[in-house]
Amino acid sequence: MNLVTPTYDPVGTCLDTAIACFNHACDFNAVVSFDGPNILVRSLRDIKRGEEITISYIDSTNPFAMRQAQLKERYFFTCKCGLCQKRLDTAHDAFPSGEKDMQKIRQLEVAGFKTLEIVSKVQDPVENVKDLEGAMEFIQSTQAFPLHRQPYAALRQQLIGAYLSTQQWVKALAHALKQYFHVDPRLFPQEFHPLRVVHTWVLVTLMNYIRNEPHDEAMKALARYNVNWDAVILILMKEVAQNASKSHGESSQFAMMVRRNMEELTGGGEEVSVPPAVAQDQWKRLRVLMVDLVPI
Repeated sequence: MNLVTPTYDPVGTCLDTAIACFNHACDFNAVVSFDGPNILVRSLRDIKRGEEITISYIDSTNPFAMRQAQLKERYFFTCKCGLCQKRLDTAHDAFPSGEKDMQKIRQLEVAGFKTLEIVSKVQDPVENVKDLEGAMEFIQSTQAFPLHRQPYAALRQQLIGAYLSTQQWVKALAHALKQYFHVDPRLFPQEFHPLRVVHTWVLVTLMNYIRNEPHDEAMKALARYNVNWDAVILILMKEVAQNASKSHGESSQFAMMVRRNMEELTGGGEEVSVPPAVAQDQWKRLRVLMVDLVPI
């Protein structure tokens, strides 16, 4: 297994005989996460009595052909799970109906995955930003890739990290919002999916950082949208707090960290809430911000 932090940053490799007994399925019903020295297996949906518990050995958001190739190369088997039996008839492989130049689209798909492979080996974040932006602009120009389809979604995730590394806070925020509104709900339908929760945590942490630190340029760029950052941060922090126990476990380091931050935000006092009308208005403002600042 890939050994990761609670926020899914890779730190090494783990061998465990119990976890090794779990079989793979691209339409898996459980996920593996780590909490310090502990390995956790969390269910993503109700599992019936007698139903096999399955996990994913690969990134199952990838298209059918890539999933099959990776499983064949790394694990020497052909997956015949429910998702793979549908072959190309899923959101993972979807393109707009009537798309004619599929050969060109497939070439772009391969080029996008190649870019992901290259940037993973390059240590210069500035160079990574340039490569990732170029790849995303190229894919976006085709108008054939849905936002949630790989490698479009994975390129955006890598670009958010590259923007954070180069301190381009506003661009990172805008792309993280696009991921929150349009990508993660399609790739990870469960609100408590660990990756979706972690992505939201990164978003709210970034917002909090921009608000509290003296980033004059960032705040000037965002001022015209009149976002109530206190309200938005509170809404997102509560969302993470509500889902952390399901995604990582009630007593996990991640859940406890989220609770501490929630207490700091609310002063540890009575329950604080944002009126629905205010929340709806702020969401509209965030969507306008996102559209204005993210052309890809």
